Amino acid sequence: MAVFVTALLLRLPAVWLYVPHSGSTGGEGVGGWLEELNNLGIPAMLITLFVVYFQAMYINKLCIDHDVLYTPTYLPAYIYILITSLFPAGLFLSPALVSLLFVIPGLGFLMRLYQSGQSAILVFYSGLFFGIASLIIPEFLTAPLFLVVATMAFKNISIRDFLAIITGVIMPWLMVSMVIYLIGLPLYKPAVSVSFTLGLGKEFVRYIPLVLFILISIAGIAKSGMNYFKNNIRTRRINLLFIAFFIYALIIILFRYQSLEFYHFCISIPAGIFTSYFLLGSKGKKWKNFVNYILLMATLFSLYNTQIPGL
Repeated sequence: MAVFVTALLLRLPAVWLYVPHSGSTGGEGVGGWLEELNNLGIPAMLITLFVVYFQAMYINKLCIDHDVLYTPTYLPAYIYILITSLFPAGLFLSPALVSLLFVIPGLGFLMRLYQSGQSAILVFYSGLFFGIASLIIPEFLTAPLFLVVATMAFKNISIRDFLAIITGVIMPWLMVSMVIYLIGLPLYKPAVSVSFTLGLGKEFVRYIPLVLFILISIAGIAKSGMNYFKNNIRTRRINLLFIAFFIYALIIILFRYQSLEFYHFCISIPAGIFTSYFLLGSKGKKWKNFVNYILLMATLFSLYNTQIPGL
């Protein structure tokens, strides 16, 4: 309940401050449909609130069920909500945010690899969910690379596993293409454009809170590395899975930094987990509470700084 209250209090003032505008979803195709929904205003913001809350609690349940952190806690849900609330774009539905509804179950199937002898079935379903996510944002068409590395964190990957991953990812595209062809509409071709130029200028100031979360996540990864041999085998392998996803998400947002306020959602899952890992523990409680307050204040500043005169 406290997590929901946090999400509500973070986003409630925005109801009177922000209005969605044309192109506010950061994408075409599904983005166009989401814009129509976002034009509803307050109802759209409430729908987004419940979507984010559902995603946060789903991630938290996976962490507890699979013993990702060494104690049951709602910190991953709390941090996830902070990260997804960093920018005004997070107040409304966008393709990247909606795609996480499929990415999270995809990660959930991978997390079960340690306890199942039928790895091909699990990686197929994981690939299937990432394939559906790629229909929403085409960047996830590169997911087979991540899925192969993630599978290797648990076992030696076989040809059967590899074929299951590829089949899972492309199946949603084949099905959608078949339906479009039968209806007689022009086939949809994903546009994955990459434009990378150095120098963010004044725009960098907007992203300092996100950089702060990333740095603390890296500190959390370092802490998990120091405790690597203290953890059980299951936790070690799942940590490796999320480290791989953290790097994969960083690569995506690196090439999409010009739309960072939308694509930063990709990193919110592993960043939420490793930031939680950093904040947990009995040592340095005052320091960690201070870091927690800094993260909360940074989120509020990032979300509402455009409403402060002179900034």
